Amino acid sequence: MNGILDATRSPAPRCGVWKLQEPGIFAPARALDRLRWKLFHRPPKPPLRVTARGELEPVGLVGRLVKRRAARYTAIP
Repeated sequence: MNGILDATRSPAPRCGVWKLQEPGIFAPARALDRLRWKLFHRPPKPPLRVTARGELEPVGLVGRLVKRRAARYTAIP
């Protein structure tokens, strides 16, 4: 909010800002989260790719599931 007030040069009073304080009991969960992020953070791969003929081709398990689910809703009886 303060950034908006600054950008618009508003004379309104600025909002109070306090430092975030988390209970120490969450420290192990934060450390685990940091480790998991460093180990497993990779850009997601798209579940489908378009072939040279313009068809959708599944990539991996998620892609096969997406294509199978989509086929249920797009099949013409």
